[in-house]
Amino acid sequence: MKIVLTEDIFDCQVKRGLIYIWDTFGQVVILDIRQLVSEISRDSGSNITIELNHELIDKYAVSYGKIEGGVFPMDTVIEGGKLYVATETGLFKRYIGGVEKKRRYDDIKAVKLIDAHICELSTGRIGTIAMAAGKDGVLELYNPKKMRISKWEHSLTKEITRGIYLVHGKDARTVMFEEQNIVSSDKRGCFYRMNFLPMKSAKKGEVVVRSYKNTSVLEGVPEALTISNEKILEARTKNLPAISTNHTLIRKVIKGTFGIAYISKQEVIVDTSNYGVRMIEGPITRCRMGSGFGGVNNLLITVLDDRVEISDFKSSFD
Repeated sequence: MKIVLTEDIFDCQVKRGLIYIWDTFGQVVILDIRQLVSEISRDSGSNITIELNHELIDKYAVSYGKIEGGVFPMDTVIEGGKLYVATETGLFKRYIGGVEKKRRYDDIKAVKLIDAHICELSTGRIGTIAMAAGKDGVLELYNPKKMRISKWEHSLTKEITRGIYLVHGKDARTVMFEEQNIVSSDKRGCFYRMNFLPMKSAKKGEVVVRSYKNTSVLEGVPEALTISNEKILEARTKNLPAISTNHTLIRKVIKGTFGIAYISKQEVIVDTSNYGVRMIEGPITRCRMGSGFGGVNNLLITVLDDRVEISDFKSSFD
């Protein structure tokens, strides 16, 4: 299945079959096209492409709202039933679970969490959000009701506000999780890894403890942002689309049920689970994972200059 949005869209998220789009007029629109996908796939199977133009977006929109804090979002993530939007004036949180209960998105007030110019957001499996905040360093957002942050051997750790603390004091332009660790890069392209001790499961009624271990400067590019020689050889052997050997081109790697996606500024290469290597040619604005239409972490969302592509790669077409 592939969903293509052909209007001017700045960002896109998909959660539980609802599509969140940010347009170039400073508006966020929520679409519910689950019935449309169900009807088309019932007749045509999974090998379908759905193109959503302005008319269809208006038809399936269930709610409209303004972006708080600026016209364009710097980045967006969905975590724990909440939508987090980073703009040029700070980080905002808004509950989104009410949409399923027919509550209007624009009736749910956004709350500003912090004043910071955040370049990038990243979520991990532990339920926290890492933030690359430029000259303000790396911040991490956590739920104080479920987690406690250990200050042991961490000279920089300090609470910026309740639920947000400083992890790394140096310039940070990108951020991502490696299991429980956080990796960031500065404006010069130097990478840092913030190492944490493994989190132990908490007993009922207790909070888990997230304990910092140390920060290391990495030599070159992290392994998570590289493609193995085996994958490069496999692509050449099967005459598949070329996989770049220049690891510095890879900005992000996404692992979902569809396979593994390697994202650069010029292209996205997806090593799918069942359909070989697929390529989306750019330039690429951003790329992220989504959930919906019968799966979890099953969708790759690619924002390009002239369109947005949402695909689960369960088809044989390009």
